[in-house]
Amino acid sequence: MIKGKPLFRRRLKTFWRETLHATLGIPYAGLYGIPQTLLKHLRRDEPIHLVDVGAYNGDFTFGLACYCGLHAGVMVEPLPHKAAKLRERFPEADYRIFECALADKSGVTDLRVNDDEATASLLPLRRDLPELNSLLVGKERVLSCAQRTLDSIVAEANVSTIDLLKIDVQGVEHLVLAGGRETLKRTKRVWTECSFKPLYSGSSTFSDLYAALTGCGFQLVELSEACRSVTGELLQADAFFVKG
Repeated sequence: MIKGKPLFRRRLKTFWRETLHATLGIPYAGLYGIPQTLLKHLRRDEPIHLVDVGAYNGDFTFGLACYCGLHAGVMVEPLPHKAAKLRERFPEADYRIFECALADKSGVTDLRVNDDEATASLLPLRRDLPELNSLLVGKERVLSCAQRTLDSIVAEANVSTIDLLKIDVQGVEHLVLAGGRETLKRTKRVWTECSFKPLYSGSSTFSDLYAALTGCGFQLVELSEACRSVTGELLQADAFFVKG
């Protein structure tokens, strides 16, 4: 069993949240940086099996390790230097860390990385959208990286039951789900970022994810506001689905 040590508390922040929450004064993070809308569905000191897709700095996994503890922690992160930091931060004896992107098939793909790396995606950001004019994401560079499916990752990690699957992959959540059909059969809860309009070219929207997950027997039980445009339009939220 993995138990986190609360040496510090770090708020979970992507670029969207760090910039827009500060600008608009929207509260987001709860205890250990985990939103209250999620924490109220988990019990303190009752460990879970977690798969964290789009782990980035590992704050989400760390927060849950501190709050409820982990029986197993699987993290997926395509940025090489972020994956290296995860290996330093989390002992390999307790955590499985996969350096790759996830989609609906395996192979090699291009990862589009902006100066603000929290916006990295397999898809190009729609810089033409007026809603994104205030976000200074910087220049884009393209990295080649391995691409796998969620099913292959979970099979290699030998995780039989997943209490919580977290997905934060900047617009390709639908591809992660498409490559994880077997995994979803043994998953109890899904916490996923969703957009209400395509912010990346070809990206999924809330309706796509809702249809995919309800079609697999999940029910939507929570929406946690993530960010709005400077005009107040709701752009993104985190959605919490539970197996019905």
